Amino acid sequence: MNDKKIGFIGLGSMGKKLGVNLKVLVDVISNSAGDSWIFRHRAPRMIAGDFEPKGALNILTKDSGIVVNTAMELGIPLLVSNIVHQVYRMAESRGFGQEDDSAVIKVLEEFAAVRVCD
Repeated sequence: MNDKKIGFIGLGSMGKKLGVNLKVLVDVISNSAGDSWIFRHRAPRMIAGDFEPKGALNILTKDSGIVVNTAMELGIPLLVSNIVHQVYRMAESRGFGQEDDSAVIKVLEEFAAVRVCD
């Protein structure tokens, strides 16, 4: 459920504060066990600040809510998915719902007090 995307935002924030070239970081992760389709397609767009919708945040918020709520009804704990869903809700509440789902980076940049996007 896009936990890699949220994870990269944390890594990107740390990398930015440490002076790491984020394009190199994306390349390293893309050629490692951390690779995924969503990572390869969203991470470069996040660091470029490109939030033109490819997958609108409000749709992902709705879908992740369905998964989280179904798991809750079944008594299945989805720890990471619950956190990811809440981050999506935070981004949506700030008006980013019509933007690409990678716009969640804007919310987490606030908390990290660092600008990851170019």
